[in-house]
Amino acid sequence: MQLAPPDNNPIVIAGAFPRWGNGVNLQNIVGYPYSQIVGYAYKRDANGNKIFDANGEPIPTDLQPLGSGVYKTTGGFNNDLRYKDFTLSFLFDFKYGAKIYSQTNLLLYEYGLHKATLEGREGGVIGKGVTEDGKTNTKSVNAQIYLQIWPPVPTI
Repeated sequence: MQLAPPDNNPIVIAGAFPRWGNGVNLQNIVGYPYSQIVGYAYKRDANGNKIFDANGEPIPTDLQPLGSGVYKTTGGFNNDLRYKDFTLSFLFDFKYGAKIYSQTNLLLYEYGLHKATLEGREGGVIGKGVTEDGKTNTKSVNAQIYLQIWPPVPTI
């Protein structure tokens, strides 16, 4: 079974697009699990450090699949216990294995309402990582610009 055309360019079927959020969207991509969250990630070096440009801003990757929004495993167990006129019902429900994109956290960062946005309001933000030449990033960036463009919240 061939999952991509002979030229290895995947067929992409566009899904839902949000009103905000740096191009994050859902796509069904041949060869990937259903419902891929597609967006930008941070460029990283071989050690996993974020790479920053000369202005102190993180360098983005191209749009890429960030994970499936569909849970790999779901399940549950429920039961009813009855004694005379008394009934006790309970349910255990679980889901795990999916990626979740938080639009709420993105907007809280963008509007400066998230508790984590307090850091750097005076003096700017110095992103943790390295510059393109491998040295430790020491460039301070205005917190509002930094957080509106590159919220460090793990939205996925």
